[in-house]
Amino acid sequence: DTYSAYLYAQQAKKVISAHDQSSPLFLYVPVQNTHNPTTVPPAYEELYEDIVTEKTRRTLLGMVTAMDDVAKAVVASLKKAGMWNNTIFIFFSDNGGQPNDGQINYPLRGRKASYWEGAIRSSSFIYSPMITGGRINE
Repeated sequence: DTYSAYLYAQQAKKVISAHDQSSPLFLYVPVQNTHNPTTVPPAYEELYEDIVTEKTRRTLLGMVTAMDDVAKAVVASLKKAGMWNNTIFIFFSDNGGQPNDGQINYPLRGRKASYWEGAIRSSSFIYSPMITGGRINE
């Protein structure tokens, strides 16, 4: 398939499987799923048909699920290659959502391309088997 999330996942898996593990690997996988164009393979959108009535929101949720599948594929590839235990996995967003595209920033005010918290605060996480403890910042 040519859906960009599939292409990113396929390429990431190729890079991981071909990597010479005697040297470090930096892999940046900038999926653009939640950006325009708002489109997703029907199977992803259908996951939300019985839950969400608004098509724009249903499409967005499908796009996020496809993005989750890319992350899952990258993690599975790292584990298969025996690299997961020596990996720092960082996931982040570039900005807040665009309500016209079905995205919700509540309870934050504002949207993408504004100066409100709904534009400049976004989700992220860092995971590594090498990091002990943890901390959540809100």
